[in-house]
Amino acid sequence: MDQRVLGARSVVGQMFLLQVAIVVLLALGAVVLLVLTVQREAKQNASERSLAVAEGFAHSPGIAEAMKSPHPTTLLQPRAEAARKGSGVAAVVVVNRDGVRYAHPRPELIGRRWTAKQVAPVLAGWTVRHETETPLGPVFSAVVPVKDRDGSVLGAVSATVTVKNVNSTVAGHLPVVFGAAAAAAAAVAVTTGGAALLSRRLLCQTRNLGSTEITRLYEHHDAVLHAAREGVVIVDANRRLLLANDEARRLLALPPDCEDRPVSELGLAPATAELLASGRAADDEVHLAGGRVLAVNQRCACRKPHPSRSGGVVVLVEDAAQAIASSYVEAIELLRIGDRHGQGT
Repeated sequence: MDQRVLGARSVVGQMFLLQVAIVVLLALGAVVLLVLTVQREAKQNASERSLAVAEGFAHSPGIAEAMKSPHPTTLLQPRAEAARKGSGVAAVVVVNRDGVRYAHPRPELIGRRWTAKQVAPVLAGWTVRHETETPLGPVFSAVVPVKDRDGSVLGAVSATVTVKNVNSTVAGHLPVVFGAAAAAAAAVAVTTGGAALLSRRLLCQTRNLGSTEITRLYEHHDAVLHAAREGVVIVDANRRLLLANDEARRLLALPPDCEDRPVSELGLAPATAELLASGRAADDEVHLAGGRVLAVNQRCACRKPHPSRSGGVVVLVEDAAQAIASSYVEAIELLRIGDRHGQGT
């Protein structure tokens, strides 16, 4: 395939690069959106899960009685560990009103106190949720008070959830994102291939001329037409006038809206209209138009005319009187030049 078809400067090449850039940006945007969505959902789920585990354990039967018993750790530690493992949270901690730990996943911390800042909400009987950033990721904790039957606060239960599976969740969704990106890239490739074939066909139809060459050719063509001293008329295969330069409009007295009209509707002399409609070749045929004697030459506009059908034609029109006068002036000028050369020798 011609390099001009898929070259970076061609229309197809530019379209291909633009589509690839769009696919890449969409894939990157999808990955970023996926990461943000998974992180937000993971944090929301962790927060709700920690609260549900803490509330469920704090309100379960026998917890208040166990906290008032002589040996609360013996009763609460097994139940807290069972709840932690069953719910899959990182920790279930039980403390009394003074912040002393009755149950903890790390037994060496049982009997140690919470800080005053941690104990204050417990004494007030509030449910508190907070997020803490750690090297392993964000940690969500919920603290729910344990109340006696009369409403007094006996202590609190804290459930902690560590959000550490965000990356694995994102990784699980990436094949879908990359699959969609691959499908889009395949669609781009198919579209570009079709556009390349179409562009190659257009190059063949325009005789391998690129857009710049066509523009330059049109500019030269337009300049030559307006600068020509002869009238130039182009008629298509349907015998409609496609183009007429300024001199042709003057010599044939064509109307201002002559282009794209049948030659039979242009008000031409019958002989001239018949010649333009016939499509036959003509050499210096004499025609009358508006009191002028015109010399008309007509040729087929096709590079390889088909014998079974008539194509468009190119017509050159010239004022015969002006042509004769110009030829006479040119002949005299040549004689003068010859005389000067003769005298010089």
